[in-house]
Amino acid sequence: AGERCVVKATGSHVEGLNYEWFLLKDDYLKKTDVLGMVDGGRSVTMEVPDKNANYRLYLYVSDENGNVTTASAPVQIH
Repeated sequence: AGERCVVKATGSHVEGLNYEWFLLKDDYLKKTDVLGMVDGGRSVTMEVPDKNANYRLYLYVSDENGNVTTASAPVQIH
């Protein structure tokens, strides 16, 4: 199994926000199953995949009014 790391959303803490995280392989946007929610979704633990590849970590944050913001970051496993 791979190493584990923690990724955390930072910014103002607002009640009622929903956090959705995805780690996708860059080629064909294949979804992975290596994330575990922590702290109500503000953080995730990620088991680093064993296979060398380029991935992208996505975060979608939505509120009770249907507003959504997104962020993404590249993750390179070598």
